Amino acid sequence: MGNSYELLVAKINEFTRKFYLNKLLRGSIYAASVILALYLFMFVLVYYTAPSPEIKTFLFFSFLTVALFAIAFWIVKPSLAYFKLSKTLSVEQAATIIGNHFFNVKDRLLNTLQLKALADESPQNSQLILAGIDQKISDLRPIPFASAINLKDNKKHVKYILLPLAIILIIGILAPAILKEGTNSFVRYNEEILPVAPFSFEVLNKNLIVTQGDDVTIKLKLKGDEFPQDVYIEDGVN
Repeated sequence: MGNSYELLVAKINEFTRKFYLNKLLRGSIYAASVILALYLFMFVLVYYTAPSPEIKTFLFFSFLTVALFAIAFWIVKPSLAYFKLSKTLSVEQAATIIGNHFFNVKDRLLNTLQLKALADESPQNSQLILAGIDQKISDLRPIPFASAINLKDNKKHVKYILLPLAIILIIGILAPAILKEGTNSFVRYNEEILPVAPFSFEVLNKNLIVTQGDDVTIKLKLKGDEFPQDVYIEDGVN
């Protein structure tokens, strides 16, 4: 009976490991989704509002706190359980979850575990109890407990990553300044970074050396998404 019971417990432990692997996969998706969505919100907010260093500091450390909490709760915690570095489901708790997926074995599985505990506590009646356990284990042997969890079900949650990621990529392609400057200002949270003008000047004159008092025509080329109505040259400032 010993080997049969050990095989039963091994199957339950296999389910438990898959249970935490599933939580790790799903948690990784949730954590990445939250971090990407929050990052998207932050760099867009900073780009359009140009907040003070104090507000940016608050936003930056709020983002960092949420990101670290998401990683700790959804990734680190199930990882520790998967590698048995923290408290995990007991055999009885795992059996209850298995029974919720395989209704025809729920009572038999829990009863088998209870009988084994009773046999350990009552050695004088152990032979009779162990005989009953062997029969129950024989009935449970063909059932693949680990199949109660389908890792492929996590595919339906990937959309939560793709949505913010797609928006970030679209912004990066269509309006790269928002992504680049918003991110730059956000990570430099303790600095005041003024908004960048939506245009730039390119001086086309090859020679800007003139005699004092002579007229000079400055040829400019403007680049950008928006252009000023008038352009002035400030004279006399070194």
